Amino acid sequence: MSNGSKPSDAPRATVQGPATDVGIRVQQARASRGLSVRKLAAMCNFSASSISQIERGVVNPRIDTLVSIAASLGMTVSQLMSDDSSLHVPLRAAERRKVINSPLHYEYLLTRRATSNFEIYVMVLQPGGASSPTQVVHGDSQEFCLVQSGIATLEVGTEVYELNEDDSMEHLSSVPHRIVNNSDSEVRLLWVISPPSAEDKKACTPVDREV
Repeated sequence: MSNGSKPSDAPRATVQGPATDVGIRVQQARASRGLSVRKLAAMCNFSASSISQIERGVVNPRIDTLVSIAASLGMTVSQLMSDDSSLHVPLRAAERRKVINSPLHYEYLLTRRATSNFEIYVMVLQPGGASSPTQVVHGDSQEFCLVQSGIATLEVGTEVYELNEDDSMEHLSSVPHRIVNNSDSEVRLLWVISPPSAEDKKACTPVDREV
């Protein structure tokens, strides 16, 4: 690596095995930790385009590159390279990772890692809490929510829906939306998002409309 601070163009085809296999595992591990491509790249001191090329299977990373990526993800290279079947273990309640944590609003994942097809998480809103200060848009995923307990108010565009326990609804993440707890009791919601939108949510666009 040069003495300059420019991110390294690290990827070279030296790791054995299909580039797509390595890339998928890197993408899954990154997404499950709530890291964006840019954030992981900065942690590794690589360029974002290098990480993106690895994840898309365009190139295989060098061994030293993979060591750096694995370390940044809190993994060993063998864990990062292992077959997915080794990850087929239960996710205990105490192991669930919170992705948002504030007094009125927190969310935690129900999946150990993101898949390429969907993600599942639980949102808990205390009285007066909301998923965001205003409606937002992010990506173009299909979002499904099920009210597990309480009464939730879901705003989708100009429409407002009151959802009671066991009610469900779906909408596109590209449509302005947010969910609010206007009641006096805690609200718990189960969300299924397809495809995963964790990275898009980090760059969600607020909509200039407050209710």
